[in-house]
Amino acid sequence: MKHDFLTDTERRALKVWHRKEKDRRLAGRLKVVLHADKGWTYRDIAEALFLEEETVRKHVDEFKTVGKLEHIHGGGSESKLSPSQTAELVNHLDQITYTKAAQVCDYVQKTYSYLESNRRCYASAN
Repeated sequence: MKHDFLTDTERRALKVWHRKEKDRRLAGRLKVVLHADKGWTYRDIAEALFLEEETVRKHVDEFKTVGKLEHIHGGGSESKLSPSQTAELVNHLDQITYTKAAQVCDYVQKTYSYLESNRRCYASAN
């Protein structure tokens, strides 16, 4: 298994996210990805976190291929941001409080050159 697949920025952002995450399942997925990045084997991660080895493999593969960490409950569209951009955005939102969803839309469009219609972002935010 190739390790050290996260950038320093991604690694820091995922650690911050993990510290603040209240959902235990998502926190567990974050730990899986962070341990895999350190070079832990799937077997070692599974043993340490009381998971099946196949579950560990699935979480790491989903993160590497589509940036998936969260369990999606039957909805939402695919993220337009890369996993590193998502991690950076989560870190940013932990530090800055916006009063309106439209401000978040503006930030995403400006920072990540998100080209999809801003109108669609605003519609999703309302």
